[in-house]
Amino acid sequence: LVWSYALKSTRLRARKPNAPGLPEELQTVDLRQALNWRDLYAFSLGAAWTYDEKTILRAGFDRVRNPSPRETTSPLLNVFAQNEFTFGFSRTLDPKHVFGFALQYQLPESVRYTNPNLPFGPNAQERFEVIGLIFSLAWR
Repeated sequence: LVWSYALKSTRLRARKPNAPGLPEELQTVDLRQALNWRDLYAFSLGAAWTYDEKTILRAGFDRVRNPSPRETTSPLLNVFAQNEFTFGFSRTLDPKHVFGFALQYQLPESVRYTNPNLPFGPNAQERFEVIGLIFSLAWR
């Protein structure tokens, strides 16, 4: 995907914080950030197994290159998930209804901010991982 054209820059403006004792340099924030995004490349692999005439089991893996270079990574845009596993199944309940379930797991990602334009200090770090449950009921 051509993400290098998606966003060119971000701007964060904040003032009048509701935090007593905040250092003077954080009382008003006005950050402009060039993003310099790269194009996104993805690799996906999936499989489906027919368990019986009404049930299908599924599994998949995605590997995506982070479009944001570390030098311009900012908490304004979440840390980018690069590896994801998904498992699921669907079950035909009757000729008009299908129930589905999926479990999504994005492996832990973290970033240490090296961007000198950010006011978080030299060792600021962000980390996340995602576990998602998705349920569906479809009418045909």
